[in-house]
Amino acid sequence: MTESQQLVQEDDYIDQKRYEIEDRCVDLIATQQPIAGDLRAIIALLHITVELERIGDYAEGIAKITLINGQRASP
Repeated sequence: MTESQQLVQEDDYIDQKRYEIEDRCVDLIATQQPIAGDLRAIIALLHITVELERIGDYAEGIAKITLINGQRASP
């Protein structure tokens, strides 16, 4: 399995982890009612997870293009 194939398969794992982190953050906000700095840190973490998941999606897209181009180049 090439690195591109592995990356395409593992994108679902990245998506799953994003939703797990979001769920934990929401639970934390709901149960602990954080204030000021703690709340800002949780909100920042939510934004970071969205961006990391987006980066993973971009990487998956690049990997798919690499796989398609590799198939075209093969005899």
